[in-house]
Amino acid sequence: MPIKPVIEELPDGTSIVHCCFDKRITYSRITNVLAPLQSKYKGFSVLALGQKLNATSAPYGGTRVWIRIYIDKERKMSSYTVEQTTSGKIQPEIIPYHRDRSLYPKGTPRPHHGSVPLETIVRVALEKRDELLGQTLSDCVVCILGTCKANGVHISRMPAREIEEQILDGKIQILDNGEILRI
Repeated sequence: MPIKPVIEELPDGTSIVHCCFDKRITYSRITNVLAPLQSKYKGFSVLALGQKLNATSAPYGGTRVWIRIYIDKERKMSSYTVEQTTSGKIQPEIIPYHRDRSLYPKGTPRPHHGSVPLETIVRVALEKRDELLGQTLSDCVVCILGTCKANGVHISRMPAREIEEQILDGKIQILDNGEILRI
């Protein structure tokens, strides 16, 4: 189910629709998201846009993606950008390992248990560096580790909180070129 779209109206008559999809984009999902806009934009082809978005988002393989759709009212044209979320970049990299099922009674939700190498987290931080608020690469890595904590993902078989504390204490240093130094 897509997250509720946010529609931004610009003074020049262009609308920007921000929406997030957690699975494959289909015509029916695009129609549900753009239904409020169809009355505003007569002649705007939702079917054509849905097919283009489906083809563009296919390489992301069902992970969560952010989509920005730019709609020009006068020319009835649209353009869009598709980008993968941080958790969408981390999820395919998870290496599962054995979990003790006796810790969780039957029927209770279990946090995801998997491990991602620290090098992968640094690579994702380098890719998303422009979008993150951190000034240095190690600050960006700490932001990505927050996403890992929220998703229950371990880093090199250690909880993300411990890796974050080691980075903040200076036991692990991450240089701006992506090199990892363990002290």
